[in-house]
Amino acid sequence: MGKWRKQYGQERRWARNALIKRDGMICQLCHEPIERLDDVTIDHIIPVSKGGLDRLDNYRLAHEGCNRERGAGFFTIPINGPDGKMSLAFQQWADVMLRRGG
Repeated sequence: MGKWRKQYGQERRWARNALIKRDGMICQLCHEPIERLDDVTIDHIIPVSKGGLDRLDNYRLAHEGCNRERGAGFFTIPINGPDGKMSLAFQQWADVMLRRGG
């Protein structure tokens, strides 16, 4: 296994564990419990193809099937974070739209 693959895998495990701690084992797309760790995927709130970044504040947990079904098409952005302030994902989306002139 190459150094990059090993480091990438460790970073993804760290992100997954941080998301489980933050969100519990709940799919953020269908809001149902995720029963098995094998079914957990990391979903980008704002898809990378739409300008989203690989950052923890742009990740959420999802069932593998929910994530695959959503793809990079339709996406929702939480406007308010848990603290009631504008969410970082919404700020990121707004920045992308301003840069694109949209």
